[in-house]
This record gives sequence, C-alpha cells and structure tokens, in this order.
Amino acid sequence: MVDIFTGTWAIVDETNIKKGSVDYNTIKSNTGQTFIESSRKHEHFKKWYIPAQLIMFGQKAPTFIEPEDRRFFINRWDTEFESQTAKDDYFKAYTDWLYKEDGFAAIAGLLAVTDISDVRIESPPLMTDDKKMVINMVTDYSVSDIKDMINQHPDRICFLASDFEKVWDKYEIKQNQFVYKLEEAGLSDTGKHRYDGLRRRFFIRSSFHLRRQQGLSSSLEHKVDQGQTRLLSEDPGYIFAMDMALPGSYTS
Repeated sequence: MVDIFTGTWAIVDETNIKKGSVDYNTIKSNTGQTFIESSRKHEHFKKWYIPAQLIMFGQKAPTFIEPEDRRFFINRWDTEFESQTAKDDYFKAYTDWLYKEDGFAAIAGLLAVTDISDVRIESPPLMTDDKKMVINMVTDYSVSDIKDMINQHPDRICFLASDFEKVWDKYEIKQNQFVYKLEEAGLSDTGKHRYDGLRRRFFIRSSFHLRRQQGLSSSLEHKVDQGQTRLLSEDPGYIFAMDMALPGSYTS
C-alpha cells in the first residue's frame, strides 16, 4: 500500500469498499495525512511521504463516504449506447486512438497546458449533486436528530438513553441499538454504576472522561481543557436524571 500512495496518482478500477473494512480504514488514514510510518518490502520501518491523488472508479455509489465528508470529489459518468455492438465499436475506436494515434500523448499535452493556478490543495473538494446524493444516502437521520438534541443542551455533559425517547420511537430503534446510535452521535458509554443509591448508565460527551475513585466524588474531566472539569453531581444532566429517577432497564 505504501508503494501505491507514494506515487503521483493512485487509480483503482471496479472499487467496492465497505465501511469499516481494512481497505476503508487504509484509505481514510492515507487520504487524511501527508506522511505515514510503515514498513515496505525489503526495507525498514520508517516515515514515507504519500502525495498520491486517489482516483477510484466503480459501478456502484461509494456508500463508504461519511456525512459531511471533506476528502472526496464525486461525479457520475454515464454513457448510453444504443446496442452492445455500438458500445463495442466505441471502445475499440477509443483504444485504437490511445495506442495507435498517440492518444496518451494528447491527454498528457492537455494536462500540461491546463491552467490550475487558482486551485488550492487545502480547499475541500467541490460539492456536486452526485456527492449530495451519496451523502444523503448514507446519512443516519436518527443520529442527526440525537446530535440536534445534544446541541440544545450545551450546559450538559451527562445524558441518559431515555433522554432520546422521541428518537427511538420516531425511527423504531430497538434497545440493543441505543448504545451504537449514541456513540455515533458523539457520546461515550460509561457503563452501569451506582450513584447516590441508584444504578445508572450515563452517556457523556466524548471530549470528557468520567473519573470514579473510591472515597472521592465522581468527576467529569475534560480530556484537553482541565478548566472545564466539574463534579458529576454538579452537571445539569446528572441532576435531572437523579431528580426524575426514571425507571427502565437501560437507564437504571
């Protein structure tokens, strides 16, 4: 894989990438950074420069794209042919042009004189109608609704699964999916523990860590800004949960 990404272009045909697969994770990692530390055949483990521009072709929409993805330009090229014979004739003529009439040189010449002075490599790829279609296809609207509800309570770090009852009902989400949906929305599962005599399973913003130490009050510690650290008992979400004392196997 290092050999591929150290080139100028990496062109892959007939792609079928599944989200969460090894290929997906490799692409996500290598398209998001300039260098990678890896081993290479017959060479030692070291840092490699990976400037390759990745171009992928496929017969299906790239459903591995994430909502609000900033890495990929997506467009659809679709040529209709009247018959299989017309299609065969088209590609035979195209291949002959490439190999017998200096087609490759013509393409290289066009690229050489194309003005790209206004291109900014740090800018996100263009948003096309096809990219919008793919993003809409892969968007989990239940997770979007959960995020909206979280944003409505900027003062809270701590939440219960039951706080999102409207989402579970609206999308008919089963209880065994709650944790996954909440984690997708940016909340971390703290597991079930006893607080003030009640067993609770809290979900906290992923930028925080719940510290529980015997003999000390539990605290919500920000992973970067210690100035945002607070006692668990002072969090509005915790206070609300304990005041309501809501029943339910997934909250109590």
